[in-house]
This record gives sequence, C-alpha cells and structure tokens, in this order.
Amino acid sequence: MMKHLRHIYRILYLTIRFFTAKRVMAQASALTYSTLLAIVPILAVVFAIARGFGFSKYIELWFRDTMESQPQVADLMIGFVDGYLEHTQSGIFLGIGLIFMLYTVLMLMNNVEETFNQIWQVSNSRPIIRSFTNYLAFFLLLPILAIVSTGISIFMKTIVESLPGSMAVGTAMQQVLDLSTYILMSLLFIALYVYMPNTKVRFSSAIIPGILAGVSMQLLQLFYIHSQIWVTGYNAIYGSFAALPLFMLWVQISWTICLFGAQLTYTNQNMNRFGINLEPETDWHPMIDMTDDERGPEATALYSDCLDSL
Repeated sequence: MMKHLRHIYRILYLTIRFFTAKRVMAQASALTYSTLLAIVPILAVVFAIARGFGFSKYIELWFRDTMESQPQVADLMIGFVDGYLEHTQSGIFLGIGLIFMLYTVLMLMNNVEETFNQIWQVSNSRPIIRSFTNYLAFFLLLPILAIVSTGISIFMKTIVESLPGSMAVGTAMQQVLDLSTYILMSLLFIALYVYMPNTKVRFSSAIIPGILAGVSMQLLQLFYIHSQIWVTGYNAIYGSFAALPLFMLWVQISWTICLFGAQLTYTNQNMNRFGINLEPETDWHPMIDMTDDERGPEATALYSDCLDSL
C-alpha cells in the first residue's frame, strides 16, 4: 500500500513541477482567448451541419444541456450563431464569413495541438493536409454524437414516463443518466489525451487522467450551479455583462483542468524514464549513472533539484 502511495506522490510531484515549469497556466490563458474568438464560428459550423440534416433542434437542446451552468451565455451564443448564419447566406459576406470561420476554427484546433505537443516535447506538428482532414472529421462527428446522445436521453425519459411506478424508476434512471455524463466526459478526455499529441500515447496512461479530468469538469459544473447566490450578487453589480467574465473564468478553469490532465498523462507514461527517487532518506539515485542526454533536460533538472535537497 505504501509503495503505491509513494508512486502516486512521485507522479503528482513531477506533474506539478512540469506544470509550473512549462507555464501551462499561461497556455491555458492563451487557449481561453482563442476559444472566445472561435466559439461562435465553431458553433456555426456544428449548427450548419445539423441544419443540413434537419436536426437543428436536437443540437440546440444538446448545447443548452451542456451549458446548463451558463444559461445566459447559451442564449447569447445561440443568438450570435443564428445571426451569423443568417448573414452568411447571401452576398460577398458569404465568402468572407466562411474564410474567417474556417480560419478561426483551424487556428483554435492548431493551438490546442501545439500546446499538447509542447507538453509532450514534440517538435514536429502534423502535416497541414492531415490536420485539416482530422479537424473536418471531428466537426462532422460532433453533431452526430450530440444528436445521438440527445436522442437516447429523450428516448429513455419517454420510456420511463410510460412505465407504471415511473417515479421510482425515473429516480433510478436519472441517476444512470447523471452517471453517463461523467462517463462520456471521461471518455472524451481520454480520447483527447491519446489522439491530440503528435506522438504515440498509451491508452493505459490516459485512463486515470481522463477520468480525473472528466469528473473535475462535472464537479465544476455542479459548483457553478450550486453557487447561484454568489452569481446573483455578481449580476446585481454588473447586470447582463456579468455573463461574459463568468464565462471566461469557466473557460479558463476548464482549459486548466484539461491541460493538467494532459501533463499528468505525460508524466504517467514517462515516469520510468525519469527514474527519480524523491525520498530524502535514500542515498542512491537510479539516474546517477546516466548522462544528461540519457536523462533528458527535464529529468536532469529535477534530478539536480533532488540532489540539492538531500
């Protein structure tokens, strides 16, 4: 038991050291800015694809459920998207709007990929053609997954309401639906940590970070929902403008959770390569016979800090 606890302590210690040394919080701030620029074009792409298949209502319902903790922002974003799509249907603004929309979407996805590559110390990005096809596939699959998940939820609620004794069954079914959101969010982060970096990431290394990130995101939603008293006081001061800074704070914390999970995945996979013993009572370090090139720059710096602390 103590061995496992020491192993967890080493992983968390190295993750926090890497997280601060690489200034990942600054990268989360940069991604927050990119997200604010790209959120409307991204939603416009998703809503346009859904409207092409006649499922715009399901997408709007899914988006409102996702933004349950930010209802004012959800209304504001949907209004922006409707106006954006309406003005891009005619005239020269159609071409300019599409170019700007694709540019902001691709820039956000590219910034996310570069941030993950920096965490994984990968210097080479994916080729432009491959990146474009991957991003396009993502935006084609996103509305489909949203429609399927929303349809399943509506179908299950309809079945529950038609069954006798639906109150007891409905309570159990609601618990299952609440648990499914944690599972889906965790699977989303696991897939992000495995496929976003331009390197080979073991699935086993991303399981625990993905689950922690998914649960943390859901807890963040619950915290915001249950802190409406504080939000109400904030709205009394700033009025409707309060939705913007609160949304920015929510995006900032969300990206911080996401990137910390990515850093945890990196540390979890490369822990054996670092090979640093952080216990002060130990007189021998397994990396003492290695050269600096064999250790790597980060492991060498941490190894030197550990020696200085003894």
